Amino acid sequence: MGAETGLIWIVLSVVLLLSTVGLGFAYRRAQETTATLTNDLSAYAQVIEGSNDAVLVIDFVDGRILRTNTRAAGLLGHTKERLLALTVFDLHAPEHLAQSAMRIADAWEKKGTVYSDIPFRSATGDTIAVECSTTVTYHGERPAVVLFARDIRERLQLQRAVEEQQHLVRSKSDEVLASLRYASTIQYALLPTENALRSLFSDAFVLFKPRDIVSGDFHWTARVGDTVLVAVADCTGHGVPGAFLSVIGNSLLRSIVLEQGITDPASVLGRLREGIVQALRGPEQGTHLRDGMDIALVAVDLRTRAARFAGAMNPLYVIRRVGDAQEPIETKGDRLPIGFIDGMAKAFTTHSMQLLPGDNLYMFSDGFADQFGGAEGKKIKPVGFKRLLLETSNHDMAQQRSALDKAFSDWKIDHDQVDDVLLVGLQV
Repeated sequence: MGAETGLIWIVLSVVLLLSTVGLGFAYRRAQETTATLTNDLSAYAQVIEGSNDAVLVIDFVDGRILRTNTRAAGLLGHTKERLLALTVFDLHAPEHLAQSAMRIADAWEKKGTVYSDIPFRSATGDTIAVECSTTVTYHGERPAVVLFARDIRERLQLQRAVEEQQHLVRSKSDEVLASLRYASTIQYALLPTENALRSLFSDAFVLFKPRDIVSGDFHWTARVGDTVLVAVADCTGHGVPGAFLSVIGNSLLRSIVLEQGITDPASVLGRLREGIVQALRGPEQGTHLRDGMDIALVAVDLRTRAARFAGAMNPLYVIRRVGDAQEPIETKGDRLPIGFIDGMAKAFTTHSMQLLPGDNLYMFSDGFADQFGGAEGKKIKPVGFKRLLLETSNHDMAQQRSALDKAFSDWKIDHDQVDDVLLVGLQV
């Protein structure tokens, strides 16, 4: 029995020792866990306090504010202690309470939301526009929603200022567009119609495609006795500057031909150049703007079909049917612009020719030939443009206009139009 008793005491001693060790280990683990938890909560509090946004930790069940930061207190005009005695619903106006409850529920269901349609109400009753983002967590054992709120009043004020400026710009833009459209109506009223040209020739067409609302290209016609004069002009630039020059050119041609009775094309262009130079004198003595126009002008005697032509940079193109073939005849204009040039201005040249029944006459600006497009994004060029005229010249004038218009669109594809396009076709 003595041996057995000794063995029992040894076992009990070992058990007691192990228990003591286990309790010590458990105690140390408990201390470590408590320290870790304390450190985590401290870090959690530091993150909340250090946030640049107002932070509210909200009890998901009853909406109580469980934790907050100095930024939130400053934004809302409460002390942090006062905020911890409120619920999130105390921070909203009555009309927003139901929506706020829905946002909290959505945040829990979706694990976070972003919204900016519920403003806060400050301690003084002021409305504070905020952008809120939420996430979900647990505060202790309580389900919680962490709400980050950012004051967006200044941003909204800037947005309103930008919107007001944009509205003002749109309003001014609409006014400018309305003025340009009205100016376009006036410009079109100054141009002869296809019907007016058909009343003077066997057939005619006009292909007119301004790059902008108003154009620097224009055509003009007048009849003096049995002589009909037709001009196609391409003014410097396009849009509003070109349109101003086109009105000046139209007015000068009317004065020279109809009031002064001059019908010789070279003489008309000489007078036109004088008028443009006079109109575009610079603000200082002896200075001149170097703007003007290129122009083709033909005068046709309706009785005899005798034609006289003069051009400033631009040609007259005639296509004549010879048997089953089409023969192109080009009469080039002088390499002289309608505008100011240094030195002595040379006189323009009048070219005479006899037209035959069925001849097609073409005058044009350079907009068609200068258009970029095609598979390689290159210009049509004068050679390609004149080839198109030759290919379509066996059709009537309306069909020619449609075919040339389509050819231009097919070539341009998605390229921007680079210049005004004007082409006038006349049939003797």
